[in-house]
Amino acid sequence: MHGVQNMLRGGLNDRGAALITVLLFMMLTFILITTMLVSTRNEVVIAGLHRDGVRATEMAHAGLQEAISRLQFGRNVPPDLVYTFNSSLNSPRGTATITYRLPVSVGPSGDYREIVVNASAGKANREVRAIVLVKTALFIPNNTLGDGIRQPGNPNPIRSGDVYSRSFVQYQELPSNAGLPEDKKGVTYAGWRVSRCKDPLCSNSADPDRILPCYTHAACSAIDPGWYPGTRLSESEKSEIGKEIVQWGRQHCSPDGKLIGDVPTQSDPRAEVQNGTGDYFKYGFTKDDRTFDNKAIPAQIDLKKFPCGLPYKYVQHDVVDETTQISTRQTLFFKTIVFEQWLDSYWEFKETSLSLVKKPSLKQYPEMGAIPPYPDTYLTQKNFDVTLKPADVGPANIGCHVPEMTCASGKSELVAAWVDGNWVVNKPGGLRGHGMLLVDGDLTIDNLGASFAYWGVIIVRGKLRVNTGQMIIHGGLIAQDVVTVNGNFTIDGGGGIATTTVGTTTVTVKAWYER
Repeated sequence: MHGVQNMLRGGLNDRGAALITVLLFMMLTFILITTMLVSTRNEVVIAGLHRDGVRATEMAHAGLQEAISRLQFGRNVPPDLVYTFNSSLNSPRGTATITYRLPVSVGPSGDYREIVVNASAGKANREVRAIVLVKTALFIPNNTLGDGIRQPGNPNPIRSGDVYSRSFVQYQELPSNAGLPEDKKGVTYAGWRVSRCKDPLCSNSADPDRILPCYTHAACSAIDPGWYPGTRLSESEKSEIGKEIVQWGRQHCSPDGKLIGDVPTQSDPRAEVQNGTGDYFKYGFTKDDRTFDNKAIPAQIDLKKFPCGLPYKYVQHDVVDETTQISTRQTLFFKTIVFEQWLDSYWEFKETSLSLVKKPSLKQYPEMGAIPPYPDTYLTQKNFDVTLKPADVGPANIGCHVPEMTCASGKSELVAAWVDGNWVVNKPGGLRGHGMLLVDGDLTIDNLGASFAYWGVIIVRGKLRVNTGQMIIHGGLIAQDVVTVNGNFTIDGGGGIATTTVGTTTVTVKAWYER
């Protein structure tokens, strides 16, 4: 009996152990399954966060590229202002801001800016910051450019900086480089001729200062060694003529510098235009290896970039007669090169001054100059800080320049201003400004004794006339038509007058980080 009971008791114990064992295994299995589910869920969350992070990072970099593209195509951002926009690929959750980074980061030809981009995707947020250098090639800084320049009634000379005219230059007072620092010394380039007279006809033979028009540097050098009439013209690579010249150059020059097809050499008489008649060759290459007096010099063109030299084309050009101020089609052909290629060959960008400066080759051989085209500013019309009607522009300031003006912030304030239409400055009290001023029409200064002083660049899409009063420009002047001066008019080019960068630019990323 006891044996049976012991046997039954032992069997019951075995059954209990088996039950416990099964329960333990079930519990372990449940724990494993729960752990796997939790781990899988966490991995899904982590993968989702990683995916959101990658998407947000890509969106942030896309916003950075969009900001760079906006700068490249003329989006002006004045100092002390922040330009913010929604990123196109991440709107409305992604934003980008562009601002100047340093108080002294603006120069005549470029500036430093900070771009900050914030982007979000799901639960991830990313920020990308970049410091970029913005350079403009819209125009050469601190120079005077016009289709013709007359100053018969102006006793003040153009103090400094180069003078460019696509037709003529007629001085009353000669520019002087005496006592000027190197960065302010200038020369005169004219597409047609240069003279010095007090009346447009140069008819007063009793005028002791009269200099009849000269058409070549050889004829002019005895009068002023810095006069270069007959200088070649240049056209933008974006113009029809510029595109044609670039395309011709690519077709007729191999990368190793060998000429392809029928291309004249410098000694080939077909390269010269004979009064616009006869069978002449319109195209060619120049290595700029001869001076105006036909003296052989080393090639001034970088043959690594331009193995055959700069391509050119002889182009018939309208010239303006200073006696009539009427543009007349004459049998005049000008050797025309591409502005950007010439700029790359003879100018360099100095990051210390944020300005374009002449290379030593152009300083040594000024005859290698080229008259710039009128800059294309139509793309920048909507990118100016201030758009004004001529009637709205009264005796007030446009921007502020320290120390000549009293600025509210205590430092210079740049403004890019657009005047929509012909503008006559004839209100007493004067007007001052700093930055970029573009007049979409004619600009007439008739200030009745008051002064118009400007620090920066003035671009006039028509004629500039100074009848009475005083106009002083510390920086540069560009006029698409003739500049006529009878009042007190002073151009003080050269130096480092800061201005806003408008128009197409080159943007270089100098530093960046993301978080």
